[in-house]
Amino acid sequence: MIFYVRSLKNNYIWILSKKKKCIIVDPGEAFNVLQFIKKKKLILNAILLTHHHQDHVFGVKEIILSYPNIPIYGPVETKKAGTNIYVFNHDVINIMNLSITVLHTPGHTEGHVCYLSNPYFFCGDTLFSGGCGYTKYENLLDMFNSLKLISKLKNNTAIFCSHEYTKHNIKFFCSILKKNKMLNKFLKLIENKKRTVPTVLKKEKTINMFLCTNKKNIKNYIFPKLNVSEFDFFRYLRIKKNNN
Repeated sequence: MIFYVRSLKNNYIWILSKKKKCIIVDPGEAFNVLQFIKKKKLILNAILLTHHHQDHVFGVKEIILSYPNIPIYGPVETKKAGTNIYVFNHDVINIMNLSITVLHTPGHTEGHVCYLSNPYFFCGDTLFSGGCGYTKYENLLDMFNSLKLISKLKNNTAIFCSHEYTKHNIKFFCSILKKNKMLNKFLKLIENKKRTVPTVLKKEKTINMFLCTNKKNIKNYIFPKLNVSEFDFFRYLRIKKNNN
């Protein structure tokens, strides 16, 4: 079972639970997480970190005051947050009778990782519903390749991203693809929803233009007379989104 705790303005802290044991993913704060664990009478077994940004790791140091010997998994860039077990691409974490595969997905940060325990995919700030994480110009190719990697996962993969950005993302793409009926219909569907995640990879392949760079009809709408590569199309979209 997967629970969530809302954090800061739009963060999700995911709590993966099995037989009263649990794993916390990206605790950007501690108080609400500790209260939730206490209320549900859960036993904390581990913390997983996707990257080093404060809204994903700030709660770690307070949590370990209550759980001083807890294993904290994360990429090397999360060292200062308190990580005590470093993870690398294709590592497998075996905990709570779960097998969790680490995928290195650079782009948002150089060391960013995601965690896959089929069908659950905790992707931090790499993939969002309808979008992807902020990416500096020099890291665009990394992000493009990371999204390509994610798109190869099973269509039923459940996407547990770390932010509620869906409406903003879809509005952005609707402003570019003004006549796209599917996007406009989806925007109306979620307009009054406070929570739109988790989502499913199959759906993201239809509403998330960062995963649709291979679709000629979309490229031709924006670049009707140019033979634009998938990466160039992605770069155009991401830079435009960065400035949005």
